[in-house]
Amino acid sequence: PTFDYFLIDCPAGIDNGFHRAVAVCDEALCVTTSQIASLRDSDKVISILRGYNLQRIGVVLNRVRGDLIIEKKCLSPTEIESILKTELVGTIPDSDNILLNKGGSLPSNSTAQKAYKLLAKNIEKGGNKLYDCTKIFSGFWGGVRRKLIKSV
Repeated sequence: PTFDYFLIDCPAGIDNGFHRAVAVCDEALCVTTSQIASLRDSDKVISILRGYNLQRIGVVLNRVRGDLIIEKKCLSPTEIESILKTELVGTIPDSDNILLNKGGSLPSNSTAQKAYKLLAKNIEKGGNKLYDCTKIFSGFWGGVRRKLIKSV
């Protein structure tokens, strides 16, 4: 059979396994979080990826906390895109649905499922529409959600 995409999850670290995996790729996605250590590592990885002259290098921002972005307690996707000087291809919200999933599908219409669908569409079509992880924490009811999160 032929495949449109073949995903390779590179081993941790930038060693021979990483270079072997990247050497056969046309495109690369670097998955990171908004934590400073993760961004530092991602910056190093992206810099190495640029040396491979890939057709496309993108970033997927994982475990995004919309409540913390609104409260300016963590970097926004736009700020991270600027720091890494690389296009964001997807934003995946921090979600219990993902953490508790044991190999099954995510609940339909969950925030995580919507985010993954947008990511897949961006990969397929080369788009850049990102899931807005702050939306459910905006406005009056969003403020209530943020207060409930703090109280837990």
